[in-house]
Amino acid sequence: MIKSMTAYSRCSKTTSDGRYTLELHSVNRKIMDFAIYLPKDLLRFDVDLRKWLAQELERGQITVRLLVQHENINSDSNYILQLKESKEKWENISRELGYNPDKTIDFPFVLSHFSPPIYFNQAEEEKIKTFLFELTQEGLKQLLRMKCEEGKALEIDLQNRLKNIEEALQKIHQKKELPIERYRKRILEVLKTYQANSPDLVEKTGREVAIFAEKMDIAEELMRLETHIFHFRNYLLSSEKAVGKILEFLMQEMQREINTLASKSNDSEINP
Repeated sequence: MIKSMTAYSRCSKTTSDGRYTLELHSVNRKIMDFAIYLPKDLLRFDVDLRKWLAQELERGQITVRLLVQHENINSDSNYILQLKESKEKWENISRELGYNPDKTIDFPFVLSHFSPPIYFNQAEEEKIKTFLFELTQEGLKQLLRMKCEEGKALEIDLQNRLKNIEEALQKIHQKKELPIERYRKRILEVLKTYQANSPDLVEKTGREVAIFAEKMDIAEELMRLETHIFHFRNYLLSSEKAVGKILEFLMQEMQREINTLASKSNDSEINP
């Protein structure tokens, strides 16, 4: 099954010190490239996140955002002081950008953009690491599900397009000899006007038709195009993880054969 490169997932889990929300966003890219945004106190888990994600994802631009919202707000003076400092910082930024802080900086905004320091010992660090691993696995599960759904829709579209091409090829097979036959009759008519009942008439007509038929022969292009479609469909249904480049190559070759077939044909229905 093919998988789309574009997908998004968002999942949240609540612990004793707040609510953790993980966002994963994947877009097309030839290599694996991570952009990971973590609260400064959780930067130590950056390498672990990359490793967990790389086990399931092979390539693409993967953006990871971890948001932490502390729900158990108390009267701790240090905590409130940090909130005030954060509010003042955003108000200053708002003024510098020409906005009115009274309208743009409210309490929900300050909370959503505030991440107080998290202090934990070795045991707590392992606990948080396990928690982040579970959160990442849930996010990956959702992301891969969306990739598969998008990939299935893409597969259906591609199968329909292949079917349309095959139906067109069947019609071309039925008509490929007609231009040659029309040309042969036309040559006969022209030669008859110059030298009726000439003993060389059949020989001359045969040579002309043979040359024309060789130039217009599209059997090789039809065979190659059918072979490309066969391989394309096999790779489309393949269990291999990365077939995008192969499918892209086959599409280029199919386009090449179609262009050659159209240029060699002398039939308006084949080469409109």
